[in-house]
Amino acid sequence: APAVPGRPPVGHGAGRPGGRTGGRTPGMPIRDALDDRALAAAARPHTGRTRTVLLVALAAVVIGGAGAGIAALLMNGSGTDDDSGRNGRPSRSQQASDAKPTGGGRHGAAHPTAEVTASPSPGGTARVPAGYRFVRDPAGFALAVPEGFTRSYENDRVYYYSQGKRFRIGVQLQKRVPQGPIGAMRTADAEGPANYRGYRQNQVTETTHNGLQAGLWEFVWNGSAQDGGPRYTYDLSWDESGRMIDVWISSPLGSQTEAKRHFDTALDAFRLTGT
Repeated sequence: APAVPGRPPVGHGAGRPGGRTGGRTPGMPIRDALDDRALAAAARPHTGRTRTVLLVALAAVVIGGAGAGIAALLMNGSGTDDDSGRNGRPSRSQQASDAKPTGGGRHGAAHPTAEVTASPSPGGTARVPAGYRFVRDPAGFALAVPEGFTRSYENDRVYYYSQGKRFRIGVQLQKRVPQGPIGAMRTADAEGPANYRGYRQNQVTETTHNGLQAGLWEFVWNGSAQDGGPRYTYDLSWDESGRMIDVWISSPLGSQTEAKRHFDTALDAFRLTGT
């Protein structure tokens, strides 16, 4: 029998005179002998009915723990995708608000903004140098404008303004006229004195744009009261895809060279995209 703590082991004669084995120690009272048997029985492994009771208790604990876990899953499993946005996920209403498209402004009315890209789409022939950005305008064309220029839509014309409107790039797509683009420029030149205060240094030149017949109109005028001085204008017109296209730039007279660079860059990248 296994040793009982605090008492000598039973059997093998340990602690008994003469090395006797089995029985009770001579001279030990009957009560003490009974205590030896009780202690030995308590030290033996549990078997039979006791083991059955222990197994039943253990199974009850395991089943109870599993049931609690399943109940927890049933209570929490349906709450991960509800409108309250628990578990770090956005709610349906938040997802819908995040997906709402944003739009730009038309001058005085709602109007989409131009799409800005770092470079022309594949197949384009535009060359966009450093300091410019390529934009797809919702009016149906694309061009390059200096970085920092902002878009405005006024009287069926699209404008891209620098800060303070010192530089003004304008674009208009309109119906073709019987006299063609050169004739249209000459008519505008003849009406220049009536439309532009201090109209002078004016000329119309017959030219081409991407192999298409075009007219270039240049002039100086005094500018408006807000301009603070005379301005120089370049204006090119040509026919393409059944429409007459007009692209121009206006700038302070002292910035004519810079304005010509912006004008040429815009025209090099210009192309129709459709609406």
